[in-house]
Amino acid sequence: MNINNRVGPDESTVVNLNTARLRTLLEHFRKRKIIWIILSIIFIVAIIVIPTIIATGNKTKKEKTSTIEIETATTTEITTATATITEITTATATITEITTAMTTEIAAEITTVTTTTTTSEQLMPPIFINNNTKWKQNAVTVAGGRGRGNQLNQLNLPFGIYVDNDDDSIYIADTENHRIVKWEFGADKGEIVAGGNEKGSGMNQLNYPVDLDRIGQLS
Repeated sequence: MNINNRVGPDESTVVNLNTARLRTLLEHFRKRKIIWIILSIIFIVAIIVIPTIIATGNKTKKEKTSTIEIETATTTEITTATATITEITTATATITEITTAMTTEIAAEITTVTTTTTTSEQLMPPIFINNNTKWKQNAVTVAGGRGRGNQLNQLNLPFGIYVDNDDDSIYIADTENHRIVKWEFGADKGEIVAGGNEKGSGMNQLNYPVDLDRIGQLS
């Protein structure tokens, strides 16, 4: 055996020390590598998670805003619908009042017409003309007779006539002239007692009067 190839105690110690240092250094680098890996993972997770959290927060905020807007819109619609229902109720009440008033007025008018008709029937008994009655061949014109016109001595399509036996005057419904004319016995012209201010519905106007009765009612 060659003694020169043997390692002495000092050299063995140096080798062991170097090996220990190398192991320590490797262990140190391994720990630092693990730390960097952990930090990298945390960084990557943070990059992924933080935007997700922000997006989720914005979405939640938008949903809350949308919910508030929907609730506000619903409240507004309910208020509008309530106001509309109130208006409809008011209009219905008004229509009911108008209908009631019109019904009352019509009933009063019907009562008045019935009373007037009854009075007229009592005051004006029916007149029957015998079939053998003969009329005079030579008549006398007591009103008009001067052609159609609107002068006081003219008539225009007269219809109704009423004879006042108290003073022998006659009242004529001068239809086309929209007036009632009184002709006294023996007069050569008439006197306007109603209308004569063109056709109309005013207090001083008539609209095609065609008849009148004993108590002065127009038809």
